[in-house]
Amino acid sequence: MNIRTDSLMNLMRISDSFFPIGSFTTSQGIEQFVADKLVNSKNLVPVLEAYVNNVWSSLEVPVFREALEAVEADDLERLINADHVCYASKLAEESRDSSVKIGNNLLKMTGSSELGSKFRNYVDDHKSPGTYPAVLAVLSHELEIGSSGEVSLLYVNLMEIAAAMVRMGEIDYLAAQEAVQHVIDSVPTPPPFGEEYQSFPLADIESMRHEYSNNRMFMS
Repeated sequence: MNIRTDSLMNLMRISDSFFPIGSFTTSQGIEQFVADKLVNSKNLVPVLEAYVNNVWSSLEVPVFREALEAVEADDLERLINADHVCYASKLAEESRDSSVKIGNNLLKMTGSSELGSKFRNYVDDHKSPGTYPAVLAVLSHELEIGSSGEVSLLYVNLMEIAAAMVRMGEIDYLAAQEAVQHVIDSVPTPPPFGEEYQSFPLADIESMRHEYSNNRMFMS
């Protein structure tokens, strides 16, 4: 990774919980995992690895990369296609809605490029969903972060779950950092776009169950 200081600071800024996109109001279904006693401090790492291997690296990173290439090629149709692929690949309604809400909040920060403005109009007109990975690709291009934006994608997703576990009192901050470090050390190589997939059925089931939970701290 070789980016300028201002771009690096922008990368840190869009990955921070202070950045107003609502990412840290989600738990990606982990709240329901806890409610159903399926995750605790002892088995958090394999659950995180399942998310990394079968959701984020396998689906969201390939979508981000395809969307970024589309933006760099000034190809709006290709960008919209990547956006729709991400949306359609998420089986649970809550997962789709969460990605769209975060993406649409992030979209408010875009628009400094012509293609970014066009894409924003398409999302506003409900012609494209505006999922988080696709919008992040647009913003990463505009902020001159480029491919390093996928680091933010992985980090934000990972910290959503780790932070949720801390806020629910299941683990402390040190245990959360130990789990995060373990996962960071073993991030897999993502498949190319066209071979992307999401395959974590238990997370889909827990997200669907969470939609009907009467006691919810997080929106997903």
